[in-house]
Amino acid sequence: MAIFFAIGALAFCMGLGRDSLALLVLTVVMVLAATAIGLAAAALGISGGALIAPLVIGALLGGCIVPIDFMPATVRTIALIFPQTWACNGFQAVLVRGHGLAQILPQIGVLAAFAVVFFAIAVWRFDFEE
Repeated sequence: MAIFFAIGALAFCMGLGRDSLALLVLTVVMVLAATAIGLAAAALGISGGALIAPLVIGALLGGCIVPIDFMPATVRTIALIFPQTWACNGFQAVLVRGHGLAQILPQIGVLAAFAVVFFAIAVWRFDFEE
């Protein structure tokens, strides 16, 4: 993620927001959530091919492809079940709107909850005997 932000800042003059701590915490929590989801998928024996559809749907509905503000209210409500929505909202708040850590605590909290839940699933289903 640091490399992506560095390329964005250096090659594309992308602003990184006013609050470096907010960007760092949001990034770390997002990476933890993504890692926990990957661990849970591996522990459940879900292969890469089976993960493509939920990841693409999450990206589409979560605002990774099209800004969520352009979507109907019903879709925006459904999108709240995907971690991509919370990550995109958080990054948009920090990078575009200049919000700080206090303003993105809801996004950080939800991403942390995703990380905890999926990590718990991974630990529960992991075969320690093998």
